[in-house]
Amino acid sequence: MSRVSARPCIALLVRHGGNRRRLHSWIEETLYADVVGEIGDVDVGLIVTDPAAFLEERTTIERRRRASQPVFLPCLLVCGARDAERLTADLWRTVDDLVVTPIRPDELRLRIERLLDQRARTAAAEGERAELQRSNVDLERFAFVAAHELVAPLAAVSGAVQTVARFIGPHETAQGVLAAAIEGCRRMEALIEDILDLSRAGRSSRDETVDTHALVADVCQELQERLAETGSRVVYDGLPLVAGDAAQLRLVFRNVIANALKFRRPGVSPVVEIGATAEGDGWQFCVSDNGIGIAAADREAVFDLFTRSDPTVPGSGIGLAICRRVVERLGGRIWIGERDGPGTALCFTLPGSGA
Repeated sequence: MSRVSARPCIALLVRHGGNRRRLHSWIEETLYADVVGEIGDVDVGLIVTDPAAFLEERTTIERRRRASQPVFLPCLLVCGARDAERLTADLWRTVDDLVVTPIRPDELRLRIERLLDQRARTAAAEGERAELQRSNVDLERFAFVAAHELVAPLAAVSGAVQTVARFIGPHETAQGVLAAAIEGCRRMEALIEDILDLSRAGRSSRDETVDTHALVADVCQELQERLAETGSRVVYDGLPLVAGDAAQLRLVFRNVIANALKFRRPGVSPVVEIGATAEGDGWQFCVSDNGIGIAAADREAVFDLFTRSDPTVPGSGIGLAICRRVVERLGGRIWIGERDGPGTALCFTLPGSGA
């Protein structure tokens, strides 16, 4: 990441001898900046040039500006009035401002200070973004380690409670308390698994070609027992190849199908339909069900952590947050679409495989 030093360094690439001497003196005396005569590997905060030097150094200047991104590296052109009139749109892509000779020190100082201020703001914004990214990485690592470390002690507690339940006999009150404890352990196990999935979804993804048709088939096989219990059907055909990470996309399809089975209408067997249509260079998927649906007012909130569309249905409220994280990391978007009749239509886009 590019940085901005407390004392700015200005690259003075000016071939006109008189202008170069005056500029060097004014910059050092009025702006308290360091001045160098070439870009090289120096951490410069501003490039001041004239037409002759710009023509010679343009490739180097443009390369340094690209390398500085997303921190802004400004370029100030010092030129005569005729040269200023001949500046083309192409040149303005490299030049950010200009000073017309004869140079007026006050104008020069104001233009340089404005450009350096722009650079400082972009550097500050980039620093905040990098710090937030580091914080998110640390938080994801903590969540993964903490959840992983909780698995063994929770299993021990759950096993101990079930053992006590077997030995305590048919005492109604005691059995009720122990049943509640066992159910609490099961819910905690499910929450820990969801947190582990969330931390996995936050990690860097592999770039591979994924057969979503085969992936959905595998997910349905994984959920076969649950599908049989609820009398559910998952309908899909001809799903495409996409670019992404198979392990992370499995989390998406598993969560949306599992949600359809969970949020079903009483007395109605769930039917989940999965389709995909081409959209530009990628695909738009739609997973529709005939369940209880999601209120229009909740269609954004359901993608937030620990938010459930129906609090009476057991769950952690993490599933759709996992889906959003995976889809957005792959460059797609996800939303709740419109559907005729009861149920939910969850839509998301994924890049095509290029195959």
